Amino acid sequence: MLSQKETDGFVLYLSSFAALLLYLIWALVPDTVLEKMHITYYPSKEWARVLPVWLIGLIPLTLAMFAAVNLLNTPPLQSRITITDEHAAVKQQPRLNRHDTRLQDVPITRSAYLESLEPDGQSFIAGRSFQVQYATGGAGVAWTAGSSNCVFASPGAAASTVTCGAAGVEALAVSSAAVAADTLFVTVGAPRGCFRWLLAAGARRVVAASATGVARVWVADPARLGAEEALGTAAAPSANSKALSTAFANVGEYPDVALAGTGAALLSVGDFNAAGYWEVTYSATSAHSLATTIKGHSISIMDCSIEPLTTMIYVQPASQSTWFTATTAAAGGSASFAVFSNACASNIMLATSNVYGSGNLAISMSYFLVTNEPVLTAAFNLDASGIKSIAASSLGVSILTTNSAVYYVDLNSTTAVRATGLSSTLTNIKSATICSTKSVSLNSHIVTWNNQAATTFFFYSLDGGKTFTKFDLASKLGASSTARIKDVLISQQLLSYIVMVRDNSDDKLFVFNPFLATASSAFVFSLSTRLIDATNAVPVSMTEGVGSLLFSGDALYLSPDFGQTMFPITLQSRNPALPAAGLASGEYIKQTSISQDVREFAVLTSNNRIFYGKTGISVAIELSGGLLSSQSAQIGFDGLQRLIVYTPSSSASYVVSRIISIPNEVLSPRAPIASNPTLVCPYSSWTTDLLSDYILDMGESFTITANVTAGTTTVKDIAMSFSNYSILSVNSSTSSATSNDALAPSSNLVTLSTTIQVSPRSNLLSGTTQIGIRPNSANLACPNQFQTASCTVGCPTTRRMILRNPATNGSSLIRGHSYPSLTTLDCTKAPASIYLPPGTWVSDWTTFSRPNYEKHMSYNCSSMGGPPIDVFYGTAFQPVLDVFDGDVFVKTVTANFGVWEVNGRTFGYNLTNSKVGCRSAVQTWSGLFQAAVAVAGGVAVEAGSVWGSNNYVNCFQDGGTLTNPNDAYTIFNSTNKLGIVWTGGYDGIYVLTAKVLDSDFSYCSLTTTFAVNVYGAPVAASVQAGIVIGFMFLFCGILAGSYFWYLSERRREARERELEEEAAAAEGSGDESEDGDEVLWKEKLE
Repeated sequence: MLSQKETDGFVLYLSSFAALLLYLIWALVPDTVLEKMHITYYPSKEWARVLPVWLIGLIPLTLAMFAAVNLLNTPPLQSRITITDEHAAVKQQPRLNRHDTRLQDVPITRSAYLESLEPDGQSFIAGRSFQVQYATGGAGVAWTAGSSNCVFASPGAAASTVTCGAAGVEALAVSSAAVAADTLFVTVGAPRGCFRWLLAAGARRVVAASATGVARVWVADPARLGAEEALGTAAAPSANSKALSTAFANVGEYPDVALAGTGAALLSVGDFNAAGYWEVTYSATSAHSLATTIKGHSISIMDCSIEPLTTMIYVQPASQSTWFTATTAAAGGSASFAVFSNACASNIMLATSNVYGSGNLAISMSYFLVTNEPVLTAAFNLDASGIKSIAASSLGVSILTTNSAVYYVDLNSTTAVRATGLSSTLTNIKSATICSTKSVSLNSHIVTWNNQAATTFFFYSLDGGKTFTKFDLASKLGASSTARIKDVLISQQLLSYIVMVRDNSDDKLFVFNPFLATASSAFVFSLSTRLIDATNAVPVSMTEGVGSLLFSGDALYLSPDFGQTMFPITLQSRNPALPAAGLASGEYIKQTSISQDVREFAVLTSNNRIFYGKTGISVAIELSGGLLSSQSAQIGFDGLQRLIVYTPSSSASYVVSRIISIPNEVLSPRAPIASNPTLVCPYSSWTTDLLSDYILDMGESFTITANVTAGTTTVKDIAMSFSNYSILSVNSSTSSATSNDALAPSSNLVTLSTTIQVSPRSNLLSGTTQIGIRPNSANLACPNQFQTASCTVGCPTTRRMILRNPATNGSSLIRGHSYPSLTTLDCTKAPASIYLPPGTWVSDWTTFSRPNYEKHMSYNCSSMGGPPIDVFYGTAFQPVLDVFDGDVFVKTVTANFGVWEVNGRTFGYNLTNSKVGCRSAVQTWSGLFQAAVAVAGGVAVEAGSVWGSNNYVNCFQDGGTLTNPNDAYTIFNSTNKLGIVWTGGYDGIYVLTAKVLDSDFSYCSLTTTFAVNVYGAPVAASVQAGIVIGFMFLFCGILAGSYFWYLSERRREARERELEEEAAAAEGSGDESEDGDEVLWKEKLE
């Protein structure tokens, strides 16, 4: 069948020829000929010549118009936009840095660091300044560069800006009279554009949650920023930026804006306005950080384009402006500095420090990143003892005081409520570190405990910290009198807590289910295997990422299966005075942080050394943290996956934050050069079609394809990891292809393609596992090398079973037949009332016989999948069932399933138990239902609950006795051709429910209800007999009546003949022959 487009195209094709023919007739045929044909109503033939001339003349006119428009948009010569001098910022083309950086081993102290001044906080761009800082300061500071390419603004100061004129790798050395020298390496990149986009949203991009927010975007020149633009506080463009934005708008440039974050949506980007900016309207309804990307359309002015911008919009909750009001700091205070985040609103952070006072908090809505952000402080001298620790949940904040009391503070108020259910000295309190979006989560859970010896119990709360319940592990420990709880992790992925307990000389893990209040054993760190705390003297912590856990103490381990197996991670030092791999004597890991995309992690040691690694790679490298070992510091990742170092202010209630440029640390050389060669990713490309979520039902599988392209000597296969190995089965195959390297024709590239098929290991096992996949040859220089996904083996939440209606593909529900649709039910008015005719049926399942009567029932089209399906009475009905995920077809039901009529209307089957080959007793709905009613003491039970995959037994097993071979077989499948036959001789609606009985077909309890409209029922036998007998009597009556009618007609005719003869005789015209004729007629009549 032709589509509408094909039909329209063919008609237009023919019409074009017709139009050409009409034009030629109009232009060429003389008027006299047309008038003879009585064609007089047509335009003047002058237009037939004028119109083509005009069209030809329009072509050069169009070219001239384009040139005129361009001239119109060109500024006049007296415009200041056209003025330039030696101070103008002209785009510099990237060039090779040919100077000698003289890379060599140099002494280091980790006391110096680099700080990018670019909007992303991580880039170092040629021709633009960045910051260098010597943490120790002191007299005699001297900065020197390895080449003349880089120039320091203040080479004798502890802090200085430096500008490198060309792209390349540079060595920046610093020395001091008091401290040994240090050398930093920086990879300077080429500029991506002369200008940049600027974004203004709220006060320093901190906005309130709202259904409609407005931001402003404009173009700025980094060399000519206004004062507020330089500070990041500008709400509108400066004069220079307004002129620059107007120039770009005049040549067609405009911003493309993308938002990523919870509850965020871009609504519109308005036209450029007279104020010099574009207005962006967006929606941000929940507290979070929105990753905002702004790109142009590669339009240049004077060969200068606009480089893309990636930044953050920080969304605060509606209550944040009134939450925690500024108060006077309390005397005394905690000796330590700590930063706490809320997993479900990660940009909102809290900090405690002795600077703020013992009962005060510093609160930020932007990861403490925004310069001069008004950091709110709050005093909570809840019991005059000060704050010890904090745990933030989706409901509020739980505060543990040094007096072992826990107070709950709701997000919408400043009222602190003391928690109940606690009865012990407490030292630690924690919440989940991942925010879950699933229907069942641990977002509101809080756990608190005492990490001292002889304490084997902990307290947990399901309501954000208002009420707590105690759980004791003493019965599972060997030395409960000396055991102690070292850490508790609330795992969103396991929906359980992971508890680490020191028992004798072992660190044991237990998995605790807070919903069932049960605990089971997991991994054990022991002296004979691996140690997490050899001396039982260092803090131990567990940190959760999607699909993995990090365990840290005096060593670092990664567990892909939530504490069942462990893989060590080597910490590679850059300090020659310390071990090349591992920690120094007495050094331990005091904090671990995992990025929000779960691809990166960082650890901070007790000596304030920072190590950085990527999930799936067994080595983490030390970074130039610029921290002194005596400093108080914390680390964390923000919404753009940037690593941040936090330190407390020494004189005010705020937090100092600094972004570490991980790309520079990874790609640049690191001292000592001899043991830290520059990292280069061994492969050129890596792709995979891995999705974020998979759900596998019984008998299903999915396929992952991964491709790695690398040199012939480095290409390797794919590495996969699972957090739960027991529920999945994996098969893989690999193929390779060789091609020429376009950049190095003498070299070859090998593309290794791996196909991985994943399926459930057993129909008896279900659960959730995290899948990780990466190239085996990956290192820290490879971008996005580790891909993760969640795989659930179980029943998909959107899975449903429906009756196949072949009317949608041109055939009837009954195989091999076709019938017209007879359904007249109006599904636009649901629920509708339908009529059930008299018949043998019951209103419930408590009895199986009842006198015939009529009934009306409510019929809902939405729950029944539409109107009833028409089925002819005289043909066996064979239902075919399909399984869908939402609206996506999955498979046809091939398993055994049963069918019953919801209202109890009776029907039959076309097969018997013996005919299908049963060898043992056969289950039926009615039999199982009667047994269930008997067990329930005669009380009605739900029909669908009496038979299912939990109690189904097929009749084809040996060892039984078939006691009812001639009874109807009632179990359907795709091969036995069983069908329903309609009995009772009645048309009407049958409401049927089908349920899958096999236990090895699906984890779901697949059930569907549908309706069929049976038509064409034969007339009852008694009525048929009455009709036949009636017709027989009618026929006999008609036959007898016709005989007597015929006889009376003959007599009438004879009588008339007789009368005629008598009349003739009376006239005297009779004779003997006539007498003889009269006798003859009388004889015939008789």
